[in-house]
Formats: sequence, structure tokens, C-alpha cells
Amino acid sequence: MSSTNQRLLACSFFGLLFVSGGLTSPGLLRANFPQDVALRKQDTTSTESILVRRDLSVLTPVVVADLGPNGVVMQSGALVPWYDVLVAENWQQISGTEWVPVPSPEILEYQQTYGQPWFLVRNRLARGESLDVERLLRELAERGPEQQPAPACAMAARQLLARQLADRGDVAAAWLSWLMARKSDDENLAIGGPSEIEATWLAVYLDRYDLPADSIVNLPVSIPFPISWSDAEQQQLLELSDRPAAGLCLVAASLNAANPRDRKTLAEIVQRSYAQANNAQRELLASCGKTIDTIESWRVNPDLLASDEVRFGYLEVERQWTSLANPSNDSDRNTTKVNVDLERQKLVWQLRLEGIFLNAQSNPQVAEAGQLRLLLLEHWGFNSHSLRNSVMRN
Repeated sequence: MSSTNQRLLACSFFGLLFVSGGLTSPGLLRANFPQDVALRKQDTTSTESILVRRDLSVLTPVVVADLGPNGVVMQSGALVPWYDVLVAENWQQISGTEWVPVPSPEILEYQQTYGQPWFLVRNRLARGESLDVERLLRELAERGPEQQPAPACAMAARQLLARQLADRGDVAAAWLSWLMARKSDDENLAIGGPSEIEATWLAVYLDRYDLPADSIVNLPVSIPFPISWSDAEQQQLLELSDRPAAGLCLVAASLNAANPRDRKTLAEIVQRSYAQANNAQRELLASCGKTIDTIESWRVNPDLLASDEVRFGYLEVERQWTSLANPSNDSDRNTTKVNVDLERQKLVWQLRLEGIFLNAQSNPQVAEAGQLRLLLLEHWGFNSHSLRNSVMRN
């Protein structure tokens, strides 16, 4: 048997020992993750370049085109995320027309900083466990904030953190985590990205854990919308409200009170995000501005709040939603998917803003009118957190 084959068999054997917990390296102890994975101690006498993946497959020689927080881009264009790197020795990187050694401490730092935490997160999520997952995701999300654009692995961590927070009932914090991820994405777009490879990295890290979002303001559709936000959470929304998604959330948060912010203040919130909005988002913001005007007319005229027009106004919105799903003429059939999505989002935010405002009123009949709007949204698949408790209370 050749010396190379002997070497590869030895790597696979050591890899099995590491996976089973038979060996522990100094690097692992420093990373404080002894219970799940161990990194192989570097063999400084070797001259072969080797990458052993977690399925114990071996790549050699290892010639790297690029490496960073997300992982390794091989000369062939293949992507290897850090969570999939078990053993790394003597890598070479392309520099112009030459190959230069990749420093072992640099690889070890990436493995400890990104590889081990992501390996733990993915394994535990796959097993349905949550031990330390939220903490690890927070740390991963906060790494590299000085980098522009933000690495895909940090954006993915924020999105997965949103899911974890929602699962334990902290939906306002979940939406804030999601909004921070979307802000990073918007910043990437503003500087001409994300690049195709960065988008691919994001898909790699999210994998089957990705959350669906609407196509207009890119807000999650599977996480219930918070009816109430704390003062601290509203302050965070304010800091993010130069973006349309956060601006709309702040308007909704401001309406959940018997004496909400006045029309001028709400209109200023909407206007603030216009500069960062695309055409579809601006049309949605304009529609929400009209809803704010309607709510203001209700607020200054209490008699209107108890009217049948307000109590049953959601029925007209339901009719419009149905007509979008079942176009009645050729003109409607030619409506593009983007326009249908936009019109639906207008209806969603109309019901959401009206429902949250009405639900906060002290008159039981008025509050019921708000609950009916939010229940209709739930029927469409847009749930509201704490709505059930509100219905039971009334």
C-alpha cells in the first residue's frame, strides 16, 4: 500500500476517534465544546494537503481559491462550510499564479469561531434539541459586525435565531432578529450584492431551516405578528425604521394603545422609509398611509368606532382578497404575480393596522371588530401573537 493511501486511512481512523469523542485536542478545549466535536491536533511534520469532511470523505490536494467566515471556496468552485471541516492540514491558496500556504492558526481560528458552533447548532436542531442553541446563534449573529457586507453565516444565524425566539413565545424579539437580518441584506444590495456566491452561502447555512417570507417587504409569514411591543422593542424598531419592513412594524406597534401616536407622527414613520423602498414597497407604504388616515378619522370621531361600517368593514376586504384569487375578467387574469402579491400585502396591512388599533379600544364591540379583522388574517395564514388571549379576555 502506498504511503499516501496509508496516510488517508490513518486520517479516517483518527476522524472516527474524534467523532466518537475518543480524543480531545487543545484547540477544542479552548473553544469549550468538548461534548460534541474535537479538532485534530495539527501534524507539523506532514507535507500533504488534506481536508477531511465530517462524513470522513477526504480531499487532497487542497487548493483554496478563497476562505472567510462562511467557509472555503475550492479551486474547483466547490463550497465547504466550516461546520463540515473536520481535519485540515497544509492547505494551499491561489495567489496570482502561485500557490501559497494557508497559515494553520488561521484555519484553526475559523474552525473554532464558526465551525464548531455551527456544527453544534445544526446537529441539535436536526435532533429537535434546543440546549444552548439560542446562545450559540446570538454569538454567531454578532460576529463580524464590522464586516461589510455582513457574512452570510451571520445573516443565517439571525434568521434561525428568529425561529428559536418565536418557538419559545418571544415573537417581538423574533421579529427584531429577522429585521436585523433583512437590514444586513438591504445593505448588501446597496453596495451591489449579495454576490451569487454569497447568496449560495446563505442557502447552504439555512438549508432546510429557511423561513418563508412575503415577496414585497420580506417579512416572515410563519412567525405570528406581535400585537404588543415593549418600549425597548419599539425603540429598536425606531432605530431600524429607515427600512420599510421595520417602519411598518413600528406603525403597528404604535397603534396598540387606547391613545396611539397621532397621525402626523405615524405618517412621519412611513415617510422615513421611502428612501430605502423600491417601487412596490412605496406603493404599499402609500396604502398604509391611507389606512392611517382612516384610523385617525375613527380616533377623532368616537361615534364612528361603533358604526356598522367599522364593525363589518372587513367583509369588503375579504371580497377583494377573494377576487384576487379568482379573477373575473381577462384584465384580472393578466395581472402579474408581483402585482397580486402587492395587492394582497396591501389588504394584509390594512386589516393588521385596523385590527390592532380597534382591538386596543375599551369598548367591547369595537375591540371585537378588531379581533374579527385579525381572525380573518389568521384564516389567510397571517397569525397574530396573543390574539387568542385577547379574544378570551373579551
